[in-house]
Amino acid sequence: MSVSGPYRPARSANAQRVLKWVAITAVFLIGFLYVMAVIVGGVGVAPLFIGLPLAILPVPVVIATFMWLDRLEPEPIGFLVFAFGWGAGVATFLAIFLNQGVGALLGVPGTLVAPFAEEAVKGLGLLVFVLLRRREFDGVVDGIVLGGIIGAGFAFTENILYISTQFAELGVGGAVGQFLLRGVFRPFAHPLYTSLTGIGLGVAVTTRNPALKVLAPVGGWSAGVLLHLIWNGSGYLGISILVTYVLVMVPVFVGWVALIRWSRRMELKVLERHLPAYAAAGWIANWELPALCTFPGRKRARDWAKRTLGDRGKRAMIDLQLAATELAFLREKASRGQDLHDFSQREQQLLGLLSARKQILQPAAAQQPFGTAPIPTQPSGGPPPPVGPLSHPDGVSLPPPGPSYPPSGYPGVPPQDSYRTP
Repeated sequence: MSVSGPYRPARSANAQRVLKWVAITAVFLIGFLYVMAVIVGGVGVAPLFIGLPLAILPVPVVIATFMWLDRLEPEPIGFLVFAFGWGAGVATFLAIFLNQGVGALLGVPGTLVAPFAEEAVKGLGLLVFVLLRRREFDGVVDGIVLGGIIGAGFAFTENILYISTQFAELGVGGAVGQFLLRGVFRPFAHPLYTSLTGIGLGVAVTTRNPALKVLAPVGGWSAGVLLHLIWNGSGYLGISILVTYVLVMVPVFVGWVALIRWSRRMELKVLERHLPAYAAAGWIANWELPALCTFPGRKRARDWAKRTLGDRGKRAMIDLQLAATELAFLREKASRGQDLHDFSQREQQLLGLLSARKQILQPAAAQQPFGTAPIPTQPSGGPPPPVGPLSHPDGVSLPPPGPSYPPSGYPGVPPQDSYRTP
């Protein structure tokens, strides 16, 4: 016979979330403050107050760049905060010990150990994302964004160290020179290195090839280490930093930007591939597809909603676009055999959000808002033709996007003209 213990009310989800973030923030702060203590112990307090503000200056530009890149399917702000905190606190804390310990053990200068140690601890943060938030880690763009922000956090703390040290040794001129080198000419260096690991992990979570699931992350990390090693090693070998910058870093950066542009186009193709099924089922009007599947169309739709309904309308349009994007990515994952266990439940939740936002936007205007294509016509009172199961590779068959919620019409488009009604 067992006797139950005293009744303990369960903590609310909000309380648990707050406690989790308090614990995470404490870990990040401990790591960051330890590095600040190392700086103060080495060069004093005054140089820190020179290095800190100068190190902050490039951070908003770098973060804004990655957020702009991620605007199709933005990561939650909490993810970005975690990524930056990992880079600025945890990764720098671990890197200090690894650089010193491994360097002393092998008798190798810390500048040559750093590429291996630092890319490992930064990449560990990405691995944490993949293991704990696998559902939200969709592919290459997510890897680039999260890896880039981890790298930005790491560069921020490292810049404090280097600028403060140069100020202590060479005065204002040394601090300004170090800021120009690290904060102006190469603010994307660490983000680039770490994003290569992110690209590898992005490939790993989207491929069906078992070998690539291992080789892609290792290859991405190795590429980041190699670039980092080339930069650090050039100074150690007496090669001009300017030569290395022009002949290696600039071409690699250009190639990296080209890869990012290609990755974003591939994300748009996911929408082009899957949203027509929802249009055929009546959830999205055919003329809305350009407002969902192209960046110019998405912007025009938000601008129209802002002009017509103000901030509330713009927010509704943003939510509608995000719901449609999530639907496309959900179906893309399911086509690879991922997240099938709750596919229908999540799809219905997103369709419910889509329908709710349409109800906000519906009375806004009496004409088609985007002017991208003529409104499709159908026989009076007839719903769109039924959509059968969607067949995908590896024998995965997904149910059609049926109307569990009553979809409403849209500006100038009555439900019977473009939307299936239950």
